[in-house]
Amino acid sequence: MVNRPTNQPFGNLFNFPFFDAPQRQQFNLNLHVQDTPKELIIQGTLEGFNKENVQLELVRNGVLVSAQQPVTEQTVTDQETENEDEAATTESTTEDTTLVRQRAEQFVPVYFPFTEEDVTAVFSDENVLKIVIAKNDANRKFITID
Repeated sequence: MVNRPTNQPFGNLFNFPFFDAPQRQQFNLNLHVQDTPKELIIQGTLEGFNKENVQLELVRNGVLVSAQQPVTEQTVTDQETENEDEAATTESTTEDTTLVRQRAEQFVPVYFPFTEEDVTAVFSDENVLKIVIAKNDANRKFITID
């Protein structure tokens, strides 16, 4: 083992490849939040994702927006065929092979209580996701101070 001078307390331990995550392409959801008196609006353009790739999860204190995009690689397979009238010909066919899934997610905290009925979501043809959470006073509990 070679001692190398370093200014880090643990040397280069955390630069060791064992601690590196697998390399994959990251997508940024870029969701923007607008707070109005009657609703909370979450909106953003999800480039590279289709409606089928987007999932919304309502949790107690917010909304988790996640998207998965399958990555495909085309594999070319050559097949030789012989016809009686012609010389041997080569046909190329392509096959799609799924390799990995690319994933992106963003958590948006919500500071008021809400139910599933208070949430609407629309995904437009321009890949714009719009989530509207109504501020419903029926879900809120106020305590009187003595």
